[in-house]
Amino acid sequence: MNASLPDAKTILALSTLGLWAFGILALGFTSLGIAAFLKTENSAGSFAKLFERLQILKMATVMLVIIATTYLALFGIIDSTGAVGIFSGVAGYVLGGLEKKPADAPSAAEPDTGKPHQDPP
Repeated sequence: MNASLPDAKTILALSTLGLWAFGILALGFTSLGIAAFLKTENSAGSFAKLFERLQILKMATVMLVIIATTYLALFGIIDSTGAVGIFSGVAGYVLGGLEKKPADAPSAAEPDTGKPHQDPP
C-alpha cells in the first residue's frame, strides 16, 4: 500500500468527532433510561427490560466494529476489500438477527396437524 498515515492533527480531529458522537449517544441512552426508571413503579424491572429489548450490548459492539473499521480504512491500515468484507459481515450479522421465531414454534418443514408430535417406535 502506498497510503501514508495521516498527521497528528487529522487523528486528533477524527478522535474528537468520535468522542462527541459517543457523548451524544450516551446522553440519549441516559435520558431514555432515566425516563424509563422514573415512569414506572417497578423501576429495576423496566430498566432491565429496556436493556434486553434494545439489545444495547449488541448495538454498541456493532458500532465499535464499524468505527474501528472506518478508522483503519481511512488510515490505510486495511485496504478497501478488507473494509467491505468487515462491513458486509456486520450487515449480515445485524440483518440476520432481525427475525427471530420462538424456540417452541413449529418450523416450516413440519406443518401443524393439530395432533401432538410422537416419535416413531
